[in-house]
Amino acid sequence: MSTTLGVSIPAQAESMTPRSSPAAQILPTADSSKIVPHNFISDAVQKVGATVVRIDTERTVVRPTVDPFFDDPFLRDFLGPDPYSRRPREDRLRGQGSGFIIDSSGVILTNAHVVSKADTVSVTLKDGRIFEGDVRGVD
Repeated sequence: MSTTLGVSIPAQAESMTPRSSPAAQILPTADSSKIVPHNFISDAVQKVGATVVRIDTERTVVRPTVDPFFDDPFLRDFLGPDPYSRRPREDRLRGQGSGFIIDSSGVILTNAHVVSKADTVSVTLKDGRIFEGDVRGVD
């Protein structure tokens, strides 16, 4: 059987040579200027882009520290309570969003989730200037 297989390989290899395929037809692509008459997004950015701001927030979150080792009732009974489980851990969470200046006095409109529970709020204008802000109201 090995000999037959060895003899038939060259015959199979010869018959397996790639054949030339017909050339692929290249179809023209649609001209995007014909699909959308004008770019309304760039128009909007040019008109109101200077009023768009970046909002950075920080808040403190207190989390309990739990050691999974002491979650096992058997180990807790055997070793006693976890001495560190009552010490909460404070983390600083940072968030980011955007908003719009809607008033010359500096009032900014944004989504509530952007500034919800924030301890500090800073606003970055398009020109790079940064201002500290505060939340005046949430709807």
